[in-house]
Amino acid sequence: MSARVLMTVSVLGLGVVGCTSPSVTGVIEGEPVCPDFAVGASGTMMKGSLRMPVQAAILDGSTVRWERLLLGRRLASDGASKFVVEDDDETYKVRWAQCPNVFAPKRIDSGGSRDADLSSTFTCGEAKVYKELELHIKSGEASSRVLEWVVPPEAECWASVAPDQAGSASASASAAPADDAPEAAAEPSASTAATGAASASAAPPGATSAAAAPGPAASTTTKAAAPLDKPPPLEN
Repeated sequence: MSARVLMTVSVLGLGVVGCTSPSVTGVIEGEPVCPDFAVGASGTMMKGSLRMPVQAAILDGSTVRWERLLLGRRLASDGASKFVVEDDDETYKVRWAQCPNVFAPKRIDSGGSRDADLSSTFTCGEAKVYKELELHIKSGEASSRVLEWVVPPEAECWASVAPDQAGSASASASAAPADDAPEAAAEPSASTAATGAASASAAPPGATSAAAAPGPAASTTTKAAAPLDKPPPLEN
């Protein structure tokens, strides 16, 4: 092979390599914070996470260039999730979708990364797209590689106490422990019974108290409190 042919092959090879832009990372800003929480009587600590993970994807036409499941951050100080694109002037489509399956949180003492938690046993299912938008990348400009979090339809984090229970638990804390609140609420307190007895003894002769008036007896049954959310399944 002549020296001219060898030089031609060498130049062509360098040209092919030069056609591929280097990969760079971008960040996702505004990802929610889902703090760690406790479950069970022993207070087993679990890693905070979204109940239903979000699937973010970056597409070039119909080709998926990057895709990841997101669980939220455990601490506000945690670093932002990152994505990967080519460092070139390009417009991508960003697709936000949510898994229909509920993610079972992991124990803190199990260790492992977020990606390891997701890859162990979780199956997303057929993620439902809730938002699509464009991402305009400019070569060499890090500010163009920023994605703003789009809130999903189901944005709840796992927590120790169901949100709809926090108010009733604090309201009955002075009368009984939180675990006994439903039963305590269903029974009249001692002070209420004493007040009723005093009112009856103080009534003038011949007067009939409202409690003794004829008619159907007033019901003392209190509507049962809404059942607690079942604690998440524990995984080793």
